[in-house]
Amino acid sequence: MIEVVIAISILIGFSLGVSGQYYLFLHRKSLKKIISYFELLTESTTTLPIQGFDHAGRIFYWNRGSELTYGYTAKEARGRLLGELILPAADKEIFLQQLEMVYSTKKATAPREGKIITKNGHVRTMYSTMFPYIVQEKITGVFCFDLDTTDIKSFEAELAISYAGYKAIFEGVNEAIFLHDPITRVILDTNPTACEMYGYTRDEFLKLAVEDISGGDNEFVEKKLDALTAKAFCEGPQRFEWLGRHKSGKCFEVEVNLQKGKIGGVDCALAIVRDISQKKRAEEKLRYAEQEKAIILNSLNEYVTYHGPDMSILWANKAVVELLGIPPEQIIGRQCDELWHRKGQACSQCPVKAALVSGEPQSAEVILFNGTVAIVRARPVRDDQGKIIGVVEAALGITERKIAERKLSAAERRYVDLLNHANEMIFSLDRNGVYTSVNAAGKRILGYEEAEMLGKEALDFALPSERESGRNVLLKVVSEEISNSNSEYKCLRKNGQECILRINIWPEYDDTGCLCGVYGSASDITEEKAMIARMRDTVMHIISMLSETVSVADRYTEKHCERLQEFALKIGTKLNLAEQQLEHLKIAALLHDVGKVGIPIHILVKREKLSAEEWEKIKEHPKKGADIVRQLSGYEEVALIIEQHQERADGKGYPRGLAKDQIKKEAAIISVVDAYDAMTSDRPYRSAMSRESAIAELRKHAGSQFDPEVVEVFVNIILSEPEHHAESAQ
Repeated sequence: MIEVVIAISILIGFSLGVSGQYYLFLHRKSLKKIISYFELLTESTTTLPIQGFDHAGRIFYWNRGSELTYGYTAKEARGRLLGELILPAADKEIFLQQLEMVYSTKKATAPREGKIITKNGHVRTMYSTMFPYIVQEKITGVFCFDLDTTDIKSFEAELAISYAGYKAIFEGVNEAIFLHDPITRVILDTNPTACEMYGYTRDEFLKLAVEDISGGDNEFVEKKLDALTAKAFCEGPQRFEWLGRHKSGKCFEVEVNLQKGKIGGVDCALAIVRDISQKKRAEEKLRYAEQEKAIILNSLNEYVTYHGPDMSILWANKAVVELLGIPPEQIIGRQCDELWHRKGQACSQCPVKAALVSGEPQSAEVILFNGTVAIVRARPVRDDQGKIIGVVEAALGITERKIAERKLSAAERRYVDLLNHANEMIFSLDRNGVYTSVNAAGKRILGYEEAEMLGKEALDFALPSERESGRNVLLKVVSEEISNSNSEYKCLRKNGQECILRINIWPEYDDTGCLCGVYGSASDITEEKAMIARMRDTVMHIISMLSETVSVADRYTEKHCERLQEFALKIGTKLNLAEQQLEHLKIAALLHDVGKVGIPIHILVKREKLSAEEWEKIKEHPKKGADIVRQLSGYEEVALIIEQHQERADGKGYPRGLAKDQIKKEAAIISVVDAYDAMTSDRPYRSAMSRESAIAELRKHAGSQFDPEVVEVFVNIILSEPEHHAESAQ
């Protein structure tokens, strides 16, 4: 435990920029054991390179962040001199001097900026601090924390260009930029993206302070911002998540890169702000996709594993776990030859190794540890730069070859779809909408070579029905009526297939500040649209099952829901509700009492008057039902209708006590029809009312319990139809 505390102390000391002597009082434990605790805490810190080396500069510790940043694995780095591995010639002597200074003073060095050379030859700028590791007043090693400032340096260099260039970057980037006073936090300047993101004009911004556009308590925001600004000025750029506040009062999540800047030689705070609310939603979708991938792969009978570049297993499906008879945590990190063959070296025909070496899919016939003969297929997985980052391996028994091949083919397609992401098409147009440049994604998305697109109007690739609206948008951007556009268009691929593209365009200015055309990006969302349609079918199936569940809980509910749905849709149509509202109403009417599945059956069928405690249980069903439906993505409005269907116009309903103007019209409709059907139906505790008596009750309570407009429309409907006779509850 003490070693863990020490490692945490080291991390905290570095993050606060603390320099000076670290006195670590330890039991007599080997450095190797301490390093193991240190690795446990730092291996997940993949963005922070950390190294440990001895007096000669020879590396004994190299974390995952160092592997990702510098390209060398820990195995390649350990035992080598740091200066020879990643330092340019000009920095080697400085490194040795600083290392000697740490050993002689037993104190950490001040943070220093320097250059390094990665394994692939790239030069990066790093911000580094070295500090001694002391055991019983003797230095046993030195640790170095690095902060990659390459991108920040590049941005600072861009800010140093001419005024015209500065304005083009400042006003043309897709991220909001703020310059503010580090003391008063008053906003000094901002760009058009910030105006669009927050809803203020530039003149309005200049009258505000940063806390005015931040979510949360102002006093807390001020203290937090002052602390972050101080760190940015003293320690370097700070990246963090923040809560922004729109002019409308709506809060949204942003990512902020805060650093020190200058205006006319005067220090100021420069904040680059990116709206990450969509990113957060995308991450949630990605998590759902990962869960879906696991469900798909775990449903297969094939033995599927995913291997890292070193052939160690990073993921295994359920079939592998069952075959090996050991828990997943004992599989992860081990070599495949240990598990499949129970030996310490790869088989001569190992398809995983062959796939890593050749970069091509491989297959081989392999005998597993239990004597099973299997066909093993290995497919390399590449990142966006084409670098192999792993291998997917699937093993099938030969006796089930035909069945297995079909399943594996489908599984591979789904897996590739999950791992591969289509790149956006980046393009530029002149003022007439003619392509002046387009990247390689144009061919992948539309099927045309770059030469086939250059010189042609972008709208020539859209369907004729889309061209007029596209031309109007282009004219507005070119005439600067709008600063950008984000629209969806149906286009035609070279092979004649239709596709749907989400296209963003912005005005493009030349060096003199004159608008010379537009630039933009297009992403293919055809599959996304198709997927939404498929998901809708699945959700409707789930809804049907929920409805059946309610019927089991309360036999009265079954026919009641069907009658309620029928009348609710008639009322909604008479009130001219939109198509989407009618769809929500249809589903909510069917599921409005789904929350009763959480109420004891003896309460639902009780003939006597309910006790106060039992009545409170009954009042929980709108909230319970809404919580169930909220689990279905895209049905938030349906859940809200269900939650409100027992609210009253006078605010005396439940569960939230909403008044008329706060209640959705769909919920008000269900409330009226629900009450009418209840009054005209036999219940365990009373007989049904006549139609005339029920209508009288509705009109009596119109304006207090019910929406008057809904009551009158409903009364006219039921009076125009044969008298409704509800079935008795079973």
